[in-house]
Amino acid sequence: MKLASAEKYIRELFEKHIPCHVREKMELISVNKKDRSLDVKIHADKSRGVLYQNNNQLQGGYAAVFADANMWLALMLDRSLRKKIIRTAKIDIYWFKYVSADEDLTANARFIRSETKDDKTKFYSSAKIKNQKGETVAVIKATNQLIEE
Repeated sequence: MKLASAEKYIRELFEKHIPCHVREKMELISVNKKDRSLDVKIHADKSRGVLYQNNNQLQGGYAAVFADANMWLALMLDRSLRKKIIRTAKIDIYWFKYVSADEDLTANARFIRSETKDDKTKFYSSAKIKNQKGETVAVIKATNQLIEE
C-alpha cells in the first residue's frame, strides 16, 4: 500500500472509530508507515477542563484515544491482525508539566509488535504529548492484548 493510500485509510479509520465528541477536538496530522507512528493535534478545548491531574489520570478519555490511535495503523499495516480483536489491558500515564485547557497539544503515537518465545504476540503502544513549545508534558504507555477469535 502506498503512503498516500495508507494515510487516507488511516484517516478513514480514525474518523470512523474514535468517538465523535473526541474526534472533533483532534486532527490527524501525519502517518509514518515505516516506524508505525502517527501524529495527532489536539485542539484547545475549554470544556475538557484541566488536562493535568495526577499520574495515571487523564480527563475525558484522552488516554484511551492516544493509546488506541496507533491501533488503526497496526490493523492497516498488519494484514494478519485485521480480523483479530485487540484490547488495551493497561495504561500508564506520566506527567511532567501542567497543561491548561486552552492550550493546543500534539500527540505522537507509536505501535510496537513483538513475538514471544512461545509464539504469542505482544503489543505495546506509546504516545508522547507535547505542548506548543515542543516540551513533553506527558507520556502514555499501553500494554495491549490480542484476543484470538
